[in-house]
Amino acid sequence: MASAQEPALPEFRFGYDGDGGLGDRLVDAVLRGEKTATSSLAVEYLNGDPLPKVGERHALVDSHGAVRGTLETTRVAITPLELIGDDVAHAEGEGFADAAQWRHDHIGFWADVAELVRAEAGDPAWELRESEPVVVHWFRLVASDPAVGDATGQAIDSATVDKRTGLPVVGMVGAGQLARMTHQAAIALGQSVRMLAESQDDGAALVAADVQLGDYRSLPDLQRFAEGCDVVTFDHEHVPGEHIRALAAAGITVLPGADALQFAQNKAAMRRRLSELGAPCPPWRDLSAADDPIELLATFSHEVGFPLVLKAISGGYDGKGVWVIDSLDDAADLLATGTPLLAEARADIDFEIAALVARSPFGQGASWPVVETVQQDGICTEVIAPAPRLTGELADAAGELALRIAAELGVVGILAVELFVTRSGELLVNELAMRPHNSGHWTIEGSRTSQFEQHLRAVLDYPLGVTTQTAPVVVMANVLGGPDDTVPLLDERLHHLMARWPDVKIHLYGKGFRPGRKVGHVTALGDDVQSVRSRARAAADYLSLGDRAEVDADG
Repeated sequence: MASAQEPALPEFRFGYDGDGGLGDRLVDAVLRGEKTATSSLAVEYLNGDPLPKVGERHALVDSHGAVRGTLETTRVAITPLELIGDDVAHAEGEGFADAAQWRHDHIGFWADVAELVRAEAGDPAWELRESEPVVVHWFRLVASDPAVGDATGQAIDSATVDKRTGLPVVGMVGAGQLARMTHQAAIALGQSVRMLAESQDDGAALVAADVQLGDYRSLPDLQRFAEGCDVVTFDHEHVPGEHIRALAAAGITVLPGADALQFAQNKAAMRRRLSELGAPCPPWRDLSAADDPIELLATFSHEVGFPLVLKAISGGYDGKGVWVIDSLDDAADLLATGTPLLAEARADIDFEIAALVARSPFGQGASWPVVETVQQDGICTEVIAPAPRLTGELADAAGELALRIAAELGVVGILAVELFVTRSGELLVNELAMRPHNSGHWTIEGSRTSQFEQHLRAVLDYPLGVTTQTAPVVVMANVLGGPDDTVPLLDERLHHLMARWPDVKIHLYGKGFRPGRKVGHVTALGDDVQSVRSRARAAADYLSLGDRAEVDADG
């Protein structure tokens, strides 16, 4: 802890005189947890300044000379300038549109540095070249306003590692099946994962050692939970954005941050931002922003025709919060509830796909093969990897689009982009999820790096893992709860399933079986799409329905 008697820390400043306030904007981004790296030409260190060292601390100082926080160096790397690309430009958080602009602006600034280099090196002909090395410096915010401190006058040090392992502590808000499977991935990595659960009976709470009970809607509960975590992440997207910003302002690293997560929490904000980025979307209107929603809906229906799709702007999943209407009368009752709604033209859907990617704070990205998702009554029942009906051209386009969206929105961790493929062969973005996703469960057995391990790597800013498939075809089938009187009982069904399909991998989430509820999934691998799909579907149906399940000869 810092104290008035300790020597002052060396200063760390962003920007330079005449930068138009850029430096202070970057300081604010660091305090919000949105900026965790910076870079400069290695030649800048020729004036005698030492290279940053891992574990070294600096006072974060703004343009007015005020100490705003304390930074601790976590990693240092030297790389050629030509390897600096869009991802690093985004990691810098400086708002540059692309790497070319980043290079141009920085090379312009470093022209003055060239004079220093010529003098130091005694080489009047020295010129800046693309191959000049760049020092990339990662850091973490370990205290905010240490000159002021907390109410006791002590500096606030919110980051630590698990002293038993020497490795970071990841806090996951939510303790459902996504947290449960993230915990499983963390075991192999040696990471400690703390869960914020609503109940000791939550799926992850049944198996994790470090569980705190609390309400994700309560800021005090979140603050208590985050104490001692190196990074806080989520297994759902329902934490209020103002709470996430409050945690970040207190020096807690929260990933993804509120500025990114808003686009998964608010469908109108998502549609607006994606439209600005030129991402393909169905025609849409924000009814919540209209003085007369019925009039706006009438005008919209004249433009695109019925049927229309109405969506709750926030909340809703697995078909909930989505309604198809054939007339204005159908919309009247929904609008009368006061639920903020978005209207979309109903797409002419051929089939649905999902593009799953991961992105780290440094800006490294990774993508998995694009998958086909099979929907029934608004619920995903199967995922087929790779998508068998998707052309190579569209698969590449979907993957590239997902990576671009992740970079543009500043996502850290997993991003799932759900898309429609229309009968005319177009891609349309349906929804975004910024967490491990049902469409990626197949990666546990079907990819060299699962989405759950990759999410941990990403939020901890570790290098990302390869995503190569482990078999030509992988199919995940969700297990839905069947009738209450299903026989035989679950334990006996597991025995029979293992005997009939010994190659199928089973994942149960520790949830009670209720009709239609996602309680687990199974994964099958092989060479032939139809055969693998039949085995996965038959195994999942047997777990759900027992003796009621119809198992064909292939299954």
